[in-house]
Amino acid sequence: MPPLVAVVLSASQRRYGRRRTLAAAVLGHVGATVATSAILAPAVRRGWIADRESRRLDVGASYALAAVAGLVAGGLGRPWSRCCTVAVSTALVGALAHNRGITDAGHLIAWGPGLLLGRRFRAR
Repeated sequence: MPPLVAVVLSASQRRYGRRRTLAAAVLGHVGATVATSAILAPAVRRGWIADRESRRLDVGASYALAAVAGLVAGGLGRPWSRCCTVAVSTALVGALAHNRGITDAGHLIAWGPGLLLGRRFRAR
């Protein structure tokens, strides 16, 4: 995992700079944490998320990494952006469907804003 973190963060900082990378990381981490906290109880009640997840605390930096990875993927030129977006989105949805975990939901939630920021920054 550390090599992946290094590659994603260095690619993002090289392309977008420290401020934009940090903004994407904070938005992804805080946004996904708040969103998963808000949907946790209703999702467990409806059976969308496994019951064991209601007692789990996720304090890792993986949401931030997912958002920064989205930033990098969203900022790539065509056709690479589309290929990365489809591949990673499919993997994240597959992980959520298989594991039914709140962390997997958070990764998918954090990925979205990162993609949008990457596309916005690329357009400038």
